[in-house]
Formats: sequence, structure tokens, C-alpha cells
Amino acid sequence: ITVACALSPLPAHAVTLNNLITAGTPVISNGLIYSNFAGAGSLPVSNVNVTFTATGLQFDANWATSAPNADGSVISYSVAIDPAAGGTFGSASLDMSGNVVVGFGNANVGKSFTDNFANHYSLQTFYDGPAGVADILNTSLSFSPQPNSINVVESIDLAAGPGGSSS
Repeated sequence: ITVACALSPLPAHAVTLNNLITAGTPVISNGLIYSNFAGAGSLPVSNVNVTFTATGLQFDANWATSAPNADGSVISYSVAIDPAAGGTFGSASLDMSGNVVVGFGNANVGKSFTDNFANHYSLQTFYDGPAGVADILNTSLSFSPQPNSINVVESIDLAAGPGGSSS
């Protein structure tokens, strides 16, 4: 599964989530400051790749499960506008791709945001296979008022029922 959260342009480069957590230092690029990375779940943080792209962060890993089981990660971080650059965040989006569901299985990604005004926002994607009726693979939101810093918590969850799998 690939999960992308678009916030602002950054040059592309990838590291593991474990490297970002262990280093503990902010990643500063193109007027944005990413910091406070944390992660937990059934997949080790060393197996989660974080790519800083032109449209924000992208998380890639081999999240996969077979019946009856589940796999997932919770990833959190902060992002702020560099005061020297100025500006605010107007919107955010969430896209989920690269998932395969066989039989009874599903993939869910939820992302919650808390801005510097203490406002809470959330985005949710869902995929339950090619015959699924409730699939939502991308979604977006607008911030109002527009913040200059955001705390993000992302939950990536896969589940498989009898005879199913999800990856």
C-alpha cells in the first residue's frame, strides 16, 4: 500500500521511518519543517519508507495479511511552515494506492490533523476489493482558518476474513 498526504512541495528523497525517529532531528525542505516522527504497529518502523515528494509525504511498506489476521501501522509527525518562508496550509489530501484484496479483506487509512488553532480534521480512505461498493481511494479537505503548523496521526489498517487476504 502506498499512502500519500499532500501538504506542500518538497524535493523527492526517501528514508525509513526508523531513521527519522532515531535521528530525532527535523527535516527542513522548501519552507517546511517536518519533525516529531513516531510509529508503532505490527510492521516494524524500519520496514516503512518515507518519501518526501513534490506534494508531501508518501509512506510505502509491505503491509499484508491473510485470513484471519490484521496488519497495520500508526505513524505520527508534525509539519510547520518555516517562519522565514512564511505562509499557511490551505488544504490536505490523502491518496491510497497499490492495494490488493482477495475474498474477504479490506484496507483502511485514516489521517487526523490538529492545527495550531486546536482545530481537528480527518480524512479516511477505504478499499475492499474490485467488487467493493464503498471504496474511497482519495479525499481532501480545506483548513479554516489556515494554520501554519499541523500535528498528524495516520492509521494504516489491513484486515482479512475467512479465505481472504489484503496487501
